[in-house]
Amino acid sequence: MLGIWVMGGCYWFVTRDRIFDAKDRDDDGFAAVEAGGDDCDDSSPFVHPNAVELCDDGIDNDCDGVPDDDGPIFFADEDRDGFGDPASPLSQPCLNPPGSVGNALDCDDTDDTIHPDAVDVCDAVDNDYDGVLDSAVATVAGDNYPTVEGAAAAAIAAPALGSVDVCPGSWSVGTIDVGAGESLTLRGVQGRDHTTLVEGSGGTVIEVTDDGSLVMEGLSITGSTTARAMRFLDFAEVEITDSRIHGNLVGGLEVKGDCVSGSASKGVVLRAAGTRLDDNQAQQGAGLMTTCNVDLRFVDCEFDHNVAPFGGGGILFESSQGSRDPLVVLESCSVTNNKGGGVVYGRERNNVFESESTYWGAPGSDDNDPFDAFGLSWSGAATFRCTWDIIPQVQKDFACD
Repeated sequence: MLGIWVMGGCYWFVTRDRIFDAKDRDDDGFAAVEAGGDDCDDSSPFVHPNAVELCDDGIDNDCDGVPDDDGPIFFADEDRDGFGDPASPLSQPCLNPPGSVGNALDCDDTDDTIHPDAVDVCDAVDNDYDGVLDSAVATVAGDNYPTVEGAAAAAIAAPALGSVDVCPGSWSVGTIDVGAGESLTLRGVQGRDHTTLVEGSGGTVIEVTDDGSLVMEGLSITGSTTARAMRFLDFAEVEITDSRIHGNLVGGLEVKGDCVSGSASKGVVLRAAGTRLDDNQAQQGAGLMTTCNVDLRFVDCEFDHNVAPFGGGGILFESSQGSRDPLVVLESCSVTNNKGGGVVYGRERNNVFESESTYWGAPGSDDNDPFDAFGLSWSGAATFRCTWDIIPQVQKDFACD
């Protein structure tokens, strides 16, 4: 400083490079309070009446008498995903305790997999909150796959990963094979009305053999033109719920247990519930064709509008040669509108067919054509049990009790 210059009652400090007002020592354009101005801190150019209030630990940047009062509002982030809950603003501006963030972009602050930067997986939830539900194809353990069969291969190779969750859509697939002690769980996360698997070459969509096991839920299987849509062979274990097998031109299900004469194996065990087999076509057994050692139970299932010109529009229960008694049970099901008959019943030893509270259609309405059950002495009741007592094949009047 070179000197002080007094003029008009004001003090001016003169330096080598500038002259500034003693009333505004920080040169922010506002005089100090003690000099009659309204700058509450004349030592800082960032504190004055026109300054932006910052969240800076108690400094009153805009000199309104309240520090940290005009800063940003922070929001609770209960799920710690970096996105705040718009319904949970903190009570005081600049208050930023642990578990709060400076945005209000989370649409579900109870789930850290749901926020704008999340990966949308197949779980019936709009994870990234873009208005599109489940925009992937298939998910295994939180990882998305571009094809259903790719996801199935990953789940089969590492069973600990869990189920394959399939997003809504109609997906072309190659045949999914489950065998040699393998297991697979396939889930359509939004149900059979929204998720369809179509075999791309028209062949079998899913085949389970050699002690393989399958759990399938919420899927539609369609589009097979050269082979039955689903095949369960030898020693498979299968559970199907809330699914639909329809529109296949060479039949819906084929279930063929171990056929070795004298074998004591369990063959194929199938449990199906809430599943519909409809609009399938085949020469025989359009909805279901089953033979040899099988243990099948259908609960609340539908066999409808299947067509088999040589018999068994709904079900063909063929001959068996194994030592076990093959069993097919329909419980609280419906068998209607099938051409080629509702059920064509076996031609050989030990077959057992049971109908428990099942609806078989009404004449002139939704009855099967030309019969409900062929080869059975059936009185028309909804509940009956029919067995084959190893009688000569020439005899056509089978025993039902």
